[in-house]
Amino acid sequence: MSLDPMPANGQIIPQGEERKLLVKFYNEAVKNNVQSATQGRPIYDEILFLEILVPGDRNTRVNREATDDDKARFPAAWSRFERGQTVANHGTPIDQWPVLGVRDIAEMKAMNIFTVEQISELPDAFVGKYVGLATYREQARAYIKAATDSALSQKQALELQERDARISDLEGQVKELAVRLEALMNGRAPAAKPGPKREATAA
Repeated sequence: MSLDPMPANGQIIPQGEERKLLVKFYNEAVKNNVQSATQGRPIYDEILFLEILVPGDRNTRVNREATDDDKARFPAAWSRFERGQTVANHGTPIDQWPVLGVRDIAEMKAMNIFTVEQISELPDAFVGKYVGLATYREQARAYIKAATDSALSQKQALELQERDARISDLEGQVKELAVRLEALMNGRAPAAKPGPKREATAA
């Protein structure tokens, strides 16, 4: 998938989903020239702004006053803003990925790339512009696949352990019921489970 250049007014993102963008709402103090002139001192209004960055593209950036449509279009980012949080990067930070060196990490961050997952999802249009980026993308995809497969194996192993524990518990219950049934069929009362001892009281 390729991204067309951002229009100069920054009003739309031609392609891309919210999870593939770095979206942030924030408040900015903007000078109110009319009120400042009227009151003879600097007067500022707090205005809600929207910032959108595209991982892998240093030239595509939206930074403008936010609208109600933006809140509906980017609900996760709006929810973070309401909770007082900043832009979220979901995934493995590139700083924690041993494949990249210090220079590589700095260059990635300069291109608005902060996680291994973002590297793995870079479109061909971006990858072709930088030497070595295609290799990093393939390594990122392999890393994520290996991690996912490992997590799946661990989940399956845990589920098998839980199943075996349930089976063992059921087998124990079946054996206990079989013993009680045999005792009833032979005319013997099943052995009662020991209860709490009572202390003898003086007459």
